[in-house]
Amino acid sequence: MEIEEGNLKEWVNLKQEIERQRDNLQTDINKLNAKARVKGWSSEKLAVKIGNKAERLASLNSSIVTMETLETSSQVYSLSHTADGENGGVTLNTNTNVIDIKFGSTANFVHEMTHAGQFETGDVAFLNTGMTILQDVYEEMAAYKAQFGYSPSSVSGLTSTSVANSFSEITPAWVQGLKDATGSMPYAEGGSANTADTCKYQFNESCSYSSISVESGGIQTIT
Repeated sequence: MEIEEGNLKEWVNLKQEIERQRDNLQTDINKLNAKARVKGWSSEKLAVKIGNKAERLASLNSSIVTMETLETSSQVYSLSHTADGENGGVTLNTNTNVIDIKFGSTANFVHEMTHAGQFETGDVAFLNTGMTILQDVYEEMAAYKAQFGYSPSSVSGLTSTSVANSFSEITPAWVQGLKDATGSMPYAEGGSANTADTCKYQFNESCSYSSISVESGGIQTIT
């Protein structure tokens, strides 16, 4: 397992929390299916009763698979916690080549851990400063959808140009409209989250970042 030894216990606890949420949803769905058979509900009525539970179940299963990918990776990951008012994030320690997943709540962990999974698939990389690059609104959409799967209220309660009460309402426009505690919009064009970096689409001499090397199992700097 490539999670720093000092963080292993917390990692296991977080995974168990996600698994419990998944199992609770599966139990609810099973009960509703059984009730539908007894009462003769139509498929339409059953679908209304189940709501987004099946979609959340699939999302949580995907999050668990992502955790298992990180566990078996040759890349080492660490965990840390946000201070009051601080945002979570994923950063590279350029001295140790350890990627740190910083988070607040378990819902926020699911979000940030999703970004770590995006690094494994090559969708996110790191600048030589240790900050992420190549992270666009679609990576953020995926992370917020994973967070919604664990805790819908942790996403629907966020301030944006609209309210995201379902997976389908987590759109690029919703992500770009999100406001942080200071009122700024980090995902908007030119925002602090750097989600519209043109290096993703056109590489040139000004692009310098680190990316995973499958062959060597480490991090390489590309200039």
